Formats: sequence, structure tokens, C-alpha cells
Amino acid sequence: MNVAVIVAAGSGSRFGGDTPKIFLDLKGIPVIVRTLRKFEDCEMIDSIILVIAESYMETMKQLVSDYKIGKVRAFAAGAESRSGSVRNGIALVEASETRLVVIHDGARPLVKVEDIESTIRAAAATGAAVLTVPVTDTVKEVRTGKVVRTIDRESLRRAVTPQVFNHQILLVAVASLPDDEGMTDESLLLEMSGFDVAVVEGDVSNIKITHPADMAVAEALIDREIAK
Repeated sequence: MNVAVIVAAGSGSRFGGDTPKIFLDLKGIPVIVRTLRKFEDCEMIDSIILVIAESYMETMKQLVSDYKIGKVRAFAAGAESRSGSVRNGIALVEASETRLVVIHDGARPLVKVEDIESTIRAAAATGAAVLTVPVTDTVKEVRTGKVVRTIDRESLRRAVTPQVFNHQILLVAVASLPDDEGMTDESLLLEMSGFDVAVVEGDVSNIKITHPADMAVAEALIDREIAK
């Protein structure tokens, strides 16, 4: 069984406003519902654990019911950090029945189902895989306000989500680094624990809703997809 842990417990402080960004209307549908639908439609996902802030738990349960997201099996309370929220979600995964754990940001509603499946296949073969997109900007290393060097971007990738891990390998990595509050993603946790992580090239449309301008970009990308 493959279990998706969807992390949607962030405060959204960079976005601003009173409504958490995951509940904002994106072309008539809440952001988090668009995200959940991608995993609902993915045949390689068997169940979903949704990590949500305690104060919005009932709101989220109502949305899941209203939009008939049938794969959501459990809700986990969010923590102060992303890594803590992921831990809370992983804690609800059934060890005896789960092969792969698929971790995804709730604020990435435009992930393609085929990219979810490609990352799952890579993790099934290797034990761990992360979806990435190319770095298109010229990257400079800067120290004390000066450019030290220009980094060759051909070998660089931006890590996005989903990130997929063999359940047992993930548990070993989590146990080996108990103080993981500074972890920006689970791939880094695996890397620091000595595990190899495979890379899967994903679509650049898999953006994360972080700032208000990202909503306009997401709307344009949805319109483009509809027009195809």
C-alpha cells in the first residue's frame, strides 16, 4: 500500500491575509481540494493522511466530505515546524501495510498525476525519490556582499514535491536524526542519514502557492491546461 501524507498545516505568514492560503478559491475550488484531487485521481495512491492545523481541523473535514475525497483516511494535527508536521503524519501510517510514503505540500495544487506516479515508481525501485525541476536562472555564490563565483546550473535542480520513500527507510532516517526541526524537506533527512535519493524530472507548472502573485500564476496555468 502507498500512503500519501499531505502537509497543509503552515501558517502562510508570507502570503498574508486572514484566510490560510490552502483554503483560498482557485478558479472556483479551494487550493487544498485541488491538491487532494490529484492524489484521489492517482491510481498508485491507496490512502491519504492529511496534516492540518488543529484550529482548522473541522473546516478541513467538512471540505473533504463536501468534495467527496474518499482516500482521506486520517487527519493529523500540525506542529510548529514543517518537519514536526510531517512526523505527526508519518506517525499515523500503518507500518504493517505500507510500502511507500508519499509526502506532498498541500499548497502545490498543480502537480501532475503522471509526475506523482513517476516518483512512486522511482522510489519503488531505489528506496527514495524526489521530484525536481530545472534551475533556469544563473546562480551566483555570494559572500560579504560580493559574487564569489557563478555556479554551473546544469547540475542543479530545485527539489519540489512529492517526495517518496520506502516506509522502513524513512523510519530509520527519522530515528537516526531526532533533532530534525531545521529540515527543509525529507530528502535532506535521507541524505544526511546516508541514503541515496533518486531524482525524477517534473513539470515546472508544479508551483507552490507562497505569495499572492502565485495565485495569478496558478490561475493562468489552469486556464492554459483547459485550453489544450
